[in-house]
Amino acid sequence: MYYVNSFTIAAMSSLICVVAASLAAYRLARLRGRTRVAIRSGLLAIAFFPPIVFLFPVYELVQMAGLVNHPWGLILPYSALNLPFAIWLLAGSFEQIPFELEEAAAVDGLTRFQIYRMIVIPLVAPSLVTAAILVFISAWNEFMFALTFMSIETQKTVTVGVATLSGAFTFEIPWGQIAAGVIASALPLIVLLAVFQRKIVAGLTAGAVK
Repeated sequence: MYYVNSFTIAAMSSLICVVAASLAAYRLARLRGRTRVAIRSGLLAIAFFPPIVFLFPVYELVQMAGLVNHPWGLILPYSALNLPFAIWLLAGSFEQIPFELEEAAAVDGLTRFQIYRMIVIPLVAPSLVTAAILVFISAWNEFMFALTFMSIETQKTVTVGVATLSGAFTFEIPWGQIAAGVIASALPLIVLLAVFQRKIVAGLTAGAVK
């Protein structure tokens, strides 16, 4: 149950975040002058803020929306909190795509969205995969938001479920179960990184060489 909850929340957070970030990063990459540099620097600065800073304001918003103890109560905050870094990461890849490709596609009659979907997105696929995996890992490992927003047992994630394991007695700490739970919760991430290792490296280095 914890696995299903964590996978659903992390997967949906990755999907929403990467879709929104790709649109924003594409537009940012096509800006000219110092505006682009200033926005990218601002996004990077925001990404360095620890998520715990936003815990109480976000909880108030989630509570007002009636999403406490609901998967969307974590999906939306996770997507928003990872959005600045995802935009910053993808913008470097979009900047490396020659503008002449888009001009040639426009001459052939493609609209701006068709150019984005059919020309640009396939070229930055490794970076999209990298961003999605990083957001997935962040959402999967997050603890404080999940602990605060999910109090019902059936809605808890893996991190909260492992942390709240109880022993046979009130003051007993089941170290064996906790250790097994930690290892089990890490296995999906290990498999994910092993399968997509090359794409992660390609995505992180895209845009590094001009």
